Amino acid sequence: MGWTGFNGGDPYAATIDASLAFLNTHVCMAMSLLTWLFLDILFFSHWATQGVITGLVCITPAAGVVQGWAAMIMGMMCGSIPWYTMMVLHKEIRVL
Repeated sequence: MGWTGFNGGDPYAATIDASLAFLNTHVCMAMSLLTWLFLDILFFSHWATQGVITGLVCITPAAGVVQGWAAMIMGMMCGSIPWYTMMVLHKEIRVL
């Protein structure tokens, strides 16, 4: 409830903007989670739920101003790009 209250409560009133922020927060989080899960299962045959946090972080600055389709695209992008850097790229890069 914390992140939902933060994004949805930002307009300080129960308005259309607050409901849009509330809805976009959940849409982006869900798309990010599903993208992350799909990639994990497809490539590693296991699953993890880090996509929830990446979706919430990604939508926070834009929750009240983007449309639903944009929240879905943001969710897919923030579920796939961090997944690639954490699950694939970090294995290729060696730090001294």
